[in-house]
Amino acid sequence: MKILITGGTYGLGQNIKELLISNGHTVEVFGSLDSYTHTLPNIINNFDVFINNEYKDLLQTELFEYVFNEWKYNQKTIINILTSALVFGGTNKKYIDDKRSLEAKTFQLRSEDKEVRVINVYPNTLESSKLIPYQKLKYSDVSNTIQWLLELPHEIEIFQIGISKTKLKIETSII
Repeated sequence: MKILITGGTYGLGQNIKELLISNGHTVEVFGSLDSYTHTLPNIINNFDVFINNEYKDLLQTELFEYVFNEWKYNQKTIINILTSALVFGGTNKKYIDDKRSLEAKTFQLRSEDKEVRVINVYPNTLESSKLIPYQKLKYSDVSNTIQWLLELPHEIEIFQIGISKTKLKIETSII
């Protein structure tokens, strides 16, 4: 598959990119969201999968809507990286509101006649977070889930999937 990923030069996006390449996919990366709106129209139809990973205000929502409208009647896949804070809550109101906008747009655009798969992934706290005192997901946990989603037959659409550690609390022992 030919895959385009936003934010693939660091963190989760880089890990997704490396795993997909190691599994034989061709992956191209957008490193700067500011260039997406100018470049995306010229290249998006060269890809089979769009991984909407990088967050910047409402741009993720705008990118999703554009790609969805381009691909609506094609057997392609859009994967949106959201946040489990939409389910469990969180402290960053603007971030949550922006991600909620993306989620709402995916629900609004769902229709019976579309061909494109739209998959929303809701990872819990990632390993890069320094503020949360819980078990954190490794980037590879999310990347492996995305690889699995891509391996499913196209007619199977898992439209929402949350990813979390089974045990959130960090166990410590005092000797």
